[in-house]
Amino acid sequence: MFPNHPSGHEVTQLDPYAVRPTRAKVFAVKPSEKFGTSTRAILGELGYADEAIDAMIKSGDVGTSWSEEYLPS
Repeated sequence: MFPNHPSGHEVTQLDPYAVRPTRAKVFAVKPSEKFGTSTRAILGELGYADEAIDAMIKSGDVGTSWSEEYLPS
């Protein structure tokens, strides 16, 4: 169960492991962030000023989201 899933919903994944190997370990990974969540932080780390990032988002050159929803409702 992921009570704080990035989608904004509580997500219950019944069987996240379709393959169960006999000689290896299976690791549960955390859910991926919503597409574009790190856009501002990454561009900032690359040296872009906040004003430049705002301009890129406004022009559509970069995005902070792929869609309105993380998961279909």
